[in-house]
Amino acid sequence: MRILIFSMHTSATFARSALRAGAAGYVTKTNEPAILIEAVRAVHQGKTFVSPDIAQAVARENLTGENDPMRLLTPREFEIFRKLAAGASVRDFAGVLNLSQKQSPTALR
Repeated sequence: MRILIFSMHTSATFARSALRAGAAGYVTKTNEPAILIEAVRAVHQGKTFVSPDIAQAVARENLTGENDPMRLLTPREFEIFRKLAAGASVRDFAGVLNLSQKQSPTALR
């Protein structure tokens, strides 16, 4: 299955996580419709596609040596971070993620 992410998130971190998880492309909603059409065609042909704004953000991070601590999180840690950043409490999502509220931080990996 080929997956193209169409997201409101313009952070290179989100795009990087999606591509690492197996997505074939990542396009932000701030792009022109023509970019989305180009992405759909590319992914349909088996290519990888990243919208120009995300490609620029990734290049900027790589060239400037910016070390985004979010890049160091495992997919599971990133999922937990997103839920916490959205205002959920540990109690709100512990059951959904099959976690005990009292587990050690290493259990989250």
